Amino acid sequence: MEIDLEGKVAIVTGAGRGIGREIAETLGREGATTVVTDVRQDLLDDVAATFRRHGWAGRQYVCDVRDAARIRTVVDDVVRTLGRIDVLVNNAAIYHDMDMGDQSLMTGQTLSVDAGVAMLG
Repeated sequence: MEIDLEGKVAIVTGAGRGIGREIAETLGREGATTVVTDVRQDLLDDVAATFRRHGWAGRQYVCDVRDAARIRTVVDDVVRTLGRIDVLVNNAAIYHDMDMGDQSLMTGQTLSVDAGVAMLG
């Protein structure tokens, strides 16, 4: 199946590295204007440099998905400046070095981020 992303607007949370960054780069490569968010400006700067190098359209926002007011600010700015949001990838999460079979190490902070993305996204 082929999906035409040319001219679409996508937001990817937790896009500074890892899976989120790969998703953001794929969307950019496929023609979507890709808005990336992360809690770390240095990672966003690196993503922005990659997008510039390839000529992909995008924007970057520092955003902690646990902060509902910040999420609203980012969404409002994206809609105001880009006109709409066509794709949302709720990727942001907190990962710890643990065997995914052992969920006892999950903290309230981890659950807050993971659940918050689902609830606020």
